[in-house]
Amino acid sequence: MRLNPFAPQWAIMGTGLIIGRFQPVHNGHMQAIQTILKHHDRVVIIVGSAQESRTSLNPFSIAERRAMLDCAMAEITPNKMIRIMALEDQGIHAEWIEKVREGVPNADTVYSSNPLVERLLKPFMHVKAMTSNVDINATKIREWMKQGNDEWREYVPKSVQSYLDEHELIDVVRSL
Repeated sequence: MRLNPFAPQWAIMGTGLIIGRFQPVHNGHMQAIQTILKHHDRVVIIVGSAQESRTSLNPFSIAERRAMLDCAMAEITPNKMIRIMALEDQGIHAEWIEKVREGVPNADTVYSSNPLVERLLKPFMHVKAMTSNVDINATKIREWMKQGNDEWREYVPKSVQSYLDEHELIDVVRSL
């Protein structure tokens, strides 16, 4: 049964899954999420390394990353079914897989650009390579923030920029 009568006939529907650290949310993430929304009625965004914060690799807390995703999602899709869930690193692949499967038992497709995620979840669901026209990654954005280079603003949704500014989170990145 097609859950979205307005979706194209080729659409997959069901639940699409995307996993990332979102440190911070950027336009590459947003383009990937918009692609998933074209093919699925529901999207689950798993925010990985949820236990990590205030390090150079993971400067933002899980609450801050959720807030950034909420801001960004409101910009693109106020009416879609999107769920954001946190996932701590498990240390053991089998435990991580189990946590994903327990948290999203109805996911039928995972979108990823991470070969390890693809390999771990392929036995349990469809895996689609995540591609983006936006040539950016969060590491570069954090580097620009740390250097005081405002070029990062070109690659981050306006609502996320506002959130980062209002909560003085650029200063957090610079301090690490």
